[in-house]
Amino acid sequence: MRILHYTLGFPPARSGGLVGYAIDVMNEQINQGNEVYALFPGGLNFINRKMQIKSGSFSNIKTFELINSLPLPIFGGIKTPADFMVPTSKMLFINLLKKIKPDVIHIHTLMGIPKEFFSAAKSEGITIVFTSHDYFGLAPDPSFYYNKKSYDQDNTDAYWCESSKKAYSTKKLRIFQLRCYPLLRKLSKKISSINLKGNSNQIELEKNTEHINTVSEREYGLLRNYYKEIFNLIDKFHFNSTLTKDIYVNNLSILSQKEYQVISITNKDIHIQKEKSLKTKSNKIRIAYMGPQEDFKGFYDYIKLPRLLDRNKYEFHTYGYEVTSKINSVIQHGRYTRNQISDIYRNIDLLVVPSKCKETFGLVALEGMVNQTVVLISENVGAKDLFDKRYCFSNLDELVSMIEKIELTVIPNIKIKDITEHTKEILNFY
Repeated sequence: MRILHYTLGFPPARSGGLVGYAIDVMNEQINQGNEVYALFPGGLNFINRKMQIKSGSFSNIKTFELINSLPLPIFGGIKTPADFMVPTSKMLFINLLKKIKPDVIHIHTLMGIPKEFFSAAKSEGITIVFTSHDYFGLAPDPSFYYNKKSYDQDNTDAYWCESSKKAYSTKKLRIFQLRCYPLLRKLSKKISSINLKGNSNQIELEKNTEHINTVSEREYGLLRNYYKEIFNLIDKFHFNSTLTKDIYVNNLSILSQKEYQVISITNKDIHIQKEKSLKTKSNKIRIAYMGPQEDFKGFYDYIKLPRLLDRNKYEFHTYGYEVTSKINSVIQHGRYTRNQISDIYRNIDLLVVPSKCKETFGLVALEGMVNQTVVLISENVGAKDLFDKRYCFSNLDELVSMIEKIELTVIPNIKIKDITEHTKEILNFY
């Protein structure tokens, strides 16, 4: 089978769960005898502003870089809707598809890709499959989270406008597409106008609070319709959790006419351990958070735990972001790489996944389980599908009560599938 994936990009410019998952699935599809290609939003050409496609490779994956793609609103909403609907040549994509001749196109995000790509695929009679890694397109940002709440139940033109008030300008978003972006990320501490925020995909630029977003609700309505038209051109929807499926169904009426299925996801690092990993010894129960330093991930709820639990009995750790300041009674370990995960979990007794946004899945929860660590998971995390309800909490008080009662010697059983099994599921869904 010939498969064309559209993903957000490749390391070092892009990282995170979506990027890692897409790479793992593509590599496993190649291992299973398929011919795999990847299209992704890449750099900018300041001389020729038209969209262009440049061929290349990443590892053993044949790639096509979309130069001058639509902007990438990785977080924070959309400042100027018109910039996300700029028309481009449909023939650009028809020519690409005629060259590759894919049997199926697998979309991992709508960020950066124009409607003309989907129209071209339909013209060529190619099946389009979408995986729900995020909510971009249903919402103007990937998390569907604004003003300390998920607004999936209040998804209107007015809320798109409201949630985008502090969004970055398109010019600032374009920084994410500069070829020097990885270097900027490393040097960000030394650049006064850039502040490293804690997500490996993100540089938080100084927000200009002097200018109020004057874009009308009507313009956001046009943008919402633009993405609805794209969703309508997709043939099959792969939802990675029941929670995500429910949100899409509630916000996208065309799904009643589409084929969709809930299939939990995994990655190449998640597999049943042949040997039990021995924990290092500690006088205290070590509780950990792994993720960015962001409110929507529940970080600020987590760091309240030292005030609510006995610090003589518990020890609190965080992993996954650039440490810029001290936090009382919290040991911050900073960023980590995938090859460090096993060593990290040897020093963790209990993992907390406290997301406040309605997270589409949450692979970190599975990582904890396969590394013989008890996991307590927010009901806002899609991966709860795989957990017994007694390990799920809805608020901070419930979490504290669970921690005080939890039996750490009993690791709950959940069905773990490796990337080989999951890739077969995806190929069958195609």
